[in-house]
Amino acid sequence: MTSTKLRLFAIRTASGQLLKGEDGTPLYFSDKRAAKAVRDKTNHDGNTTPSQQLYITLGPDHKRNQAQPNGAQR
Repeated sequence: MTSTKLRLFAIRTASGQLLKGEDGTPLYFSDKRAAKAVRDKTNHDGNTTPSQQLYITLGPDHKRNQAQPNGAQR
């Protein structure tokens, strides 16, 4: 049996786009604390405006995530 990390949480911008890593793929986290640590480090770099703030959102594997019919994020 293979163990894959669940994509329970993600980080989104104020415009709704997911934060992406260096390889261009969205960053997903199986632990909310890890997601908050990345968000806080990025938000507090001193150069962010309110429109650039980052927020924790539910990932596609989260039990409370309601999948949108066209794949769009909430």
